[in-house]
Amino acid sequence: MKQLIIVADMEGASGIFDSNREACWHEELHPQNTLWRSYGRDCITSDVLAVCNAAIEMGIDDILLYDMHFAGCKEYNVQIEMLPSIVRTFDLPNREALWSRIRGQAAINPYGIITVGQHARAGEENAYFPHTIHTPPIDSFYINGIHVAEIGESVMCFCDVPYLANIGCAASHKEALELSPNITCITVKDKARHGNLPARKLILSYSMA
Repeated sequence: MKQLIIVADMEGASGIFDSNREACWHEELHPQNTLWRSYGRDCITSDVLAVCNAAIEMGIDDILLYDMHFAGCKEYNVQIEMLPSIVRTFDLPNREALWSRIRGQAAINPYGIITVGQHARAGEENAYFPHTIHTPPIDSFYINGIHVAEIGESVMCFCDVPYLANIGCAASHKEALELSPNITCITVKDKARHGNLPARKLILSYSMA
């Protein structure tokens, strides 16, 4: 069995920019916000779906998804019902970031891990919604000299598992490449090159080598 781990965030999803940032705001904490349900969920779902489809094409037969955006809120950001049937979610109360429980539910030797919808850590230039760890609001956290944010905490939970790809804001790749210089970086939005683009949804299409 080839098991792939996917860790999804939302600030780095395609189609979400400064002009429509409310698309990231989970409805359980922002009940007056309608953009998360009407638009934002479609954005991150399309990105995750593209990864799942590519993984299946290359022979992956088991996908474990951790939807970490607004961990602690019960409802998923990713529309799970839109994903292929081989996709499973980690058994977590309200999607909480219980990393030992997450690692314990995966195979001992998964095929690899892919991070999707990722944002840059605090302090990175030309980044959409950069932050290190929101709860608590930690500005900087270092492990072995690496400024670790939400990408790093996910990847380091699966130490020794091949880190295959990072998909998201161009500025997020800096942290990802420090964690594993051989990963594939897929950019869905680049603030340095395009600034605040009109709100639109980008569809990913790629294959995993």
